[in-house]
Amino acid sequence: MGHEFFARLIQNISLLLVFSYLYNSNWLNNNTNKEIIHKAIAGVILGFMGILLMKTPWIYQPGISFDTRSILLSVSALFLGFIPSAIAMAITFMYRFSMGGDGVYMGIMVIISSGLIGLIWRYFFKEFTKKKAALSFLTMGFIVHFVMLIWTSLLPDEKSLNTLYAIAIPTLSIYPMGTMLLGILLNKQQLNWENRKAKESLLEMDRRFSDMMKNVQLISVILDTNGKIIFCNEYLLRITGFLYEEIINKNWFEIFIPQETRAKVYKTTNKIIQGDSILYFENEICTKSGEKLLIAWSNTLLKDENGETEAIAAIGENITDKKRYIEALKKSKSKFNTLFNASPDAIMITRMADNIISNVNKSACLISGYQRHDFIGKTIYQSNIWHNKKQIAEYTALMDAEKKVSNFEAELQMKDNSVKTVLISGEITEIHNELFIMAVVRDITERKNAEKAIQQKTKETAKLNKELAETISKLEMLNKELIVQKEKAEESNRLKSAFLQNMSHEIRTPMNAIIGFTGFLAKNNIVPEKKAHFIEIIQNSAEQLLAVVTNILTVSSLETKQEKPEYLETDIFQLFNEMHSIFELQASKKNIALISNIAIVVEESLVITDKTMLIQIISNLLNNAIKFTEQGSVELGVFLKETVLNFYVKDTGIGIKPEYQHIIFERFNQAEISIQTKYGGTGLGLSICKGFVELLGGKIWVESMPGNGTTFHFTLPYKPVRIKKNILSLTSEKLYKPKTILVAEDEENNFLFLEEFLNYMEIKVLRAANGKIAIEMIQDNTEIDLVLMDIKMPVMSGEKAAAEIKKRRTNLPIIAQTAYAMEYEVYKYNNIFDDYITKPIQISELKNKLSKYNIV
Repeated sequence: MGHEFFARLIQNISLLLVFSYLYNSNWLNNNTNKEIIHKAIAGVILGFMGILLMKTPWIYQPGISFDTRSILLSVSALFLGFIPSAIAMAITFMYRFSMGGDGVYMGIMVIISSGLIGLIWRYFFKEFTKKKAALSFLTMGFIVHFVMLIWTSLLPDEKSLNTLYAIAIPTLSIYPMGTMLLGILLNKQQLNWENRKAKESLLEMDRRFSDMMKNVQLISVILDTNGKIIFCNEYLLRITGFLYEEIINKNWFEIFIPQETRAKVYKTTNKIIQGDSILYFENEICTKSGEKLLIAWSNTLLKDENGETEAIAAIGENITDKKRYIEALKKSKSKFNTLFNASPDAIMITRMADNIISNVNKSACLISGYQRHDFIGKTIYQSNIWHNKKQIAEYTALMDAEKKVSNFEAELQMKDNSVKTVLISGEITEIHNELFIMAVVRDITERKNAEKAIQQKTKETAKLNKELAETISKLEMLNKELIVQKEKAEESNRLKSAFLQNMSHEIRTPMNAIIGFTGFLAKNNIVPEKKAHFIEIIQNSAEQLLAVVTNILTVSSLETKQEKPEYLETDIFQLFNEMHSIFELQASKKNIALISNIAIVVEESLVITDKTMLIQIISNLLNNAIKFTEQGSVELGVFLKETVLNFYVKDTGIGIKPEYQHIIFERFNQAEISIQTKYGGTGLGLSICKGFVELLGGKIWVESMPGNGTTFHFTLPYKPVRIKKNILSLTSEKLYKPKTILVAEDEENNFLFLEEFLNYMEIKVLRAANGKIAIEMIQDNTEIDLVLMDIKMPVMSGEKAAAEIKKRRTNLPIIAQTAYAMEYEVYKYNNIFDDYITKPIQISELKNKLSKYNIV
């Protein structure tokens, strides 16, 4: 390689650099131009550049020379497209053909393949080039020159292999690198040009936008992230009366937003800044004089180069007058539509320009038998309703002359071909800048047969409409029911999780206290006062645990419909006194007044109902009322209205939001999750109340406002006791005190508990460890006055033993001790036992049972 080789190489490279300069200075701007002339000129220039490259080749053998036209043609095709590259290929093709020599066919094919590969790369590998430009250009260069090596097969046989061997390495190394470098250079120029044009376009858009925002009849304001005004246009100043210096760099919310809506608007703006897609909203702003304007806002975020929000730009439209106009228009339109469709006369609105009917009311359809679509869009001539065609001409001529028509008599043909005589009154009116004729048609036909036919038709149509409406209603109800069932299923899953968590808390809390303080009691060094306090805690926790279990079992029995009312005589006065006594201490601990209001006379207070269910209903409602009341009072009341007893529990507590009032009677539901967290509870109490009330034939509902207390109402059928009976008062003196009780109990701890209490009451206690022993002791001891019989015992159950004892001593009271807490579970023992008491046995309840049978 001599100096001539390097001179020719430098000249080839120079021409390629000239190509890059022309591309950057001229062809980039014209590359997107649709005029063919610009592309043709570029192609001619490229063709002559290819000729210059071929005039300065490095010659391998006579007739076989090499240059960089393959790089030029492939890269120009990639960047300039079909027309310039096709012209350049044609020019270089003709020149190379004219040169002749052994390599003429190889040279021609190199020209064609280089240009075609560049075009293919342009149209099929555009995305690849954008993402990985250098690799894309290198790959294209390798393919172009690999194909060029293939064309060496077109050389004479004696030169083909030698040429391939000599040029293979530089062709597959230097040429692809040259292609890549030229491609990168042009690509960089293109990117710079695109960035420059984008910047110029952006600056122009910014200038136009700024000019527009200053002069447009819209509010334009830019706030920083703290609400400071950093830009506003003249229109904002004009409609609000503020000066520019009075508001710029001041807080937008403090100047313009009314106090009553400031927090809400600030919250919405903050959401927009944080990225919520709230692109449109409305709010009021205050003018300098205090007037309020309603503004509709469209918002966008302004971000820095790092994507951080710098400010919020808002465009606002003053819709104060528009809103008023729309409201007035709605009222006017609504009033017109109401009168239009309520009119008993047929009304038809026809456009004067072409006599096309634009609207008819319901009466027009009913009277004629046609539907609205039979009228609308047709002319009065096409509607076929005019029986006498001459009358149309008379009517229209009179309307044109007088601009109105009063009581024009005409004959109209109905859909059933019957003819009716009508009076038409019409007047021209303007609607949306067009003239219309509003005609009122009154039927004056006296033919009764025609009237009956119309009435029958109307009835049939009404019936069809009704059936259709019923079908639609059923489908809508079915759809709603499916939606409700879906929502219930989803809600059930949520409630199940919440219920399990709540039950775990409600059960573990008292259990923790019971286990913990029982452990403390085992210690010997506890002072009596602390020991008494621990015992009180254990008792309270046990009662709390029992209440949770009882509620769960009660709800379960209600769900399976196994709860059955036991209707007995119940004294309302006595029941209210008991409730007052039970809850008075609970209320006094919270310094709450507990009020009883019995608005019935003594003669009305003795009724037939399930006393146990009624007590549980009132207990649950009183417990809730006291729980949710921090100060004030809780009132329990009852009054009689016709044949219904109306009970209520009223408190001055926290109240219930309206949106939660319909769900509080569902099982496991409380008004809000925060209530469960703060006040505890299982969410079963009100569900049980509802179940019991409905079982007793009544209904329950709530009235409440948040912060103003709550009143629960429930009703029960009034079933008075018709025959008065002598009922022993709870406060009456005891006539006698039986002294001997037989306790049939196999569990040692249960017996010791009963023995301790009964001995304290100065009652003699006998024990039977099973039912068989109890029968034998009854036979041997006639002084036994009452039997406490455990149902589940070995050898012989309490149920069988009680049946045998009743055969021997019919009048001997037998009270069942049972762990079954549900009414329906003990209901089957009513024919065997005189009474029952549920485990765990409460001292007060046991004392009441013994008092009932005159034992204490």
